[in-house]
Amino acid sequence: MSAAVFAALLLPAWGLAAELRGSVNLKEAGLFGSRGMVPEGFRVSVALLPAKGRKLPLRPPRAHLLEIAGNRFSPRYLVIQKGDSVRFRNRDAVYHRIFSEAREAPIQFGLGPATGERSRVQRFDRPGIWHLFCRIHGRSYARIDVVETPRVKMVAPGEPFEFRDLAPGPWRLRLAAPGVETRLVEAEAMTAPPPLALSLEPHTATAGRLGVSLSQIGVEQLYPVLPGY
Repeated sequence: MSAAVFAALLLPAWGLAAELRGSVNLKEAGLFGSRGMVPEGFRVSVALLPAKGRKLPLRPPRAHLLEIAGNRFSPRYLVIQKGDSVRFRNRDAVYHRIFSEAREAPIQFGLGPATGERSRVQRFDRPGIWHLFCRIHGRSYARIDVVETPRVKMVAPGEPFEFRDLAPGPWRLRLAAPGVETRLVEAEAMTAPPPLALSLEPHTATAGRLGVSLSQIGVEQLYPVLPGY
């Protein structure tokens, strides 16, 4: 078989390569006071999930790092694949008592001078959301989303994202961030698709719990002292 014929046979399969692209904005412009006031480092996660009948192979487990410095977690928001592990590292000279009240897999351990342990590795084998706090320092907060897909994009509001080399047809997108409602969006992958204009709304429980309007919610309220939102 000649090279030209071989290439012609491959062309239809290559031409079926599809993609999804777009951007995610915060629907409530006043969430952080005004447009352009989104805190530095605030990110939205866009996770690609297979629609019914499709499969998306998982990648080998990876290790991630979550540090505590100045009584703050960094990064504050982390999205990982099921089976990945997170190393918690305390860079402060003080003791931190880290916990999450997740019902199925609660987390609780101490890091610092009182224990002689500066870091600990935690494996996450269940999909879900973990809200992490320190029992001693009220402004220490982080969130870890565990998803069943290796295809995740972390973008600022309004920043474009894209997923390439997909089978054409239906897929799902999971949109999430601290302080906003998580959304599942049905999407159609195709060759050269128009960009999707997606949005997220503030978590309704946040405003109700604080007794304020959505336009009054600031970044500090999105990282509350107490869990349960």
